[in-house]
Amino acid sequence: MKKFNRKKLLNHITQDLCRRLIRWGYEGEVQGDEFRSGDATGTVGDSCFISLKTGLVHDFNPDASPVRDIIEGVARRRGISYEEAGWQIIDEEGLDTDEFRVKSSVTKRESAVVPVPNDVEEPKLPIGLPHPKHPDFKLSGYWRYLNADGSLHHIRVRYDGKKKTNLQS
Repeated sequence: MKKFNRKKLLNHITQDLCRRLIRWGYEGEVQGDEFRSGDATGTVGDSCFISLKTGLVHDFNPDASPVRDIIEGVARRRGISYEEAGWQIIDEEGLDTDEFRVKSSVTKRESAVVPVPNDVEEPKLPIGLPHPKHPDFKLSGYWRYLNADGSLHHIRVRYDGKKKTNLQS
C-alpha cells in the first residue's frame, strides 16, 4: 500500500480533532488542549492523552503498547494497518488523494550518487600513519567525499589501535 504524508494528514485532522474523535466513536472528555480516554483506541478512562493540537498520543498505562499518533489509534480501533487507516481517513474526509501521496524525492533520471572522477589526486596518507595525538592508533583507512562538481569536499579517516581499559585488581 502506498504511503501517505503523515505530517500533512495530522495537520489536517487536528484542525477539528475533537469533532472527529467523537465521530469515530471515541469515548472520553476534553480537558484543555487534550482529549482524555482509556487508551488510544478511545475506550472509557483517563490514562491516555491525545493532543488536540498535534494529534500525538501519550498513554500512561504501563501495559499499553505504544501508539505514536491518532492515526495509529484509529488503525488499532478498526483492526487495520497504519497506511490503510490514513487512506481511509483521507477518503472519509473527501480529500484529494494526490495531495497526500508521498512523492519520491529522487527520480530515475537523477541520482544522489556522484561517481568518483579519475583526475582527483589520492591523498598522501599512508596506511599505518600514527594518529597525531594518540600514537597507539594507526591509520587503517580513508574515504573521499566529493562535491557535485567532482571536487574533493573532505576526507574521512579511520584509526584503529589497541583499546586500553582501566581495570584495577
